[in-house]
Amino acid sequence: MMTEAAPSGACLRGTQVHKRFDDDMIAIDTVDLDIAAGQFVALVGPSGCGKSTLLRLLAGLTTVTSGELTVDGLTPRQARAKERRLAYVLQDPTLLRWRRVRDNVALPLELRHLPTTEVQQRVETALQWVGLEDVGQMYPQQLSGGMRMRVSIARALAAEPSLLLMDEPFGALDEITRQRLNDELLELWQKRGFTCLFVTHSVHEAAYLSQQVMIMGPRPGRITAVHQVPFAHPRSADLRTSPAFAGFVRQLSADLTQAMAAEHA
Repeated sequence: MMTEAAPSGACLRGTQVHKRFDDDMIAIDTVDLDIAAGQFVALVGPSGCGKSTLLRLLAGLTTVTSGELTVDGLTPRQARAKERRLAYVLQDPTLLRWRRVRDNVALPLELRHLPTTEVQQRVETALQWVGLEDVGQMYPQQLSGGMRMRVSIARALAAEPSLLLMDEPFGALDEITRQRLNDELLELWQKRGFTCLFVTHSVHEAAYLSQQVMIMGPRPGRITAVHQVPFAHPRSADLRTSPAFAGFVRQLSADLTQAMAAEHA
């Protein structure tokens, strides 16, 4: 059964993380991480800087070349194998066209061979969390882009993850839909207590969502700056138009520009 209490978040630790691919391309170079349980962290940087590679390392989909990376003291692959540890949301919702919404959300739970009644209960609860309990019998192609992304998020949350990895999940959406999903994601995070590492190209989105923003320079990926976000949660839509928010976004933009300039100097 899905628990009523929010699951505790996962602690992420990384020491001198280095990732070199078989073609000798260095994607990640000496990255250190220290992300507390339940924290919402945004990762911002130019295309190809290693943001997605870092998420793949944390998801246990590939392994570090050197250094150490852990999720709650486990290797990412151990954490991924452990029930309820982590979930991964991509920019493309990756829904199966021939499966209804409810069946798409259920798929990862079915692959874990959970009891049918537990799968059904988790699916219905997750759909309620994202406000899609009325579209469970529809197919993905019948939904808008924003609704498909909410189905993808429901699929991830159905596993009750301690760590939610999100790789530019709202990048392809229009601005109004993107802002609405930002607010919905924050509400879910506050209710459920998972740790979230959110990759984005948008410094505005990073500043609005997160408690901490990490900036990466161009490949090989390094963390060039870390900013604590000076705005308390919960956040209102009015924050986006405040002078303080604009000033913080300018600071993030300047650091990102400086990182890119230093790489090409």
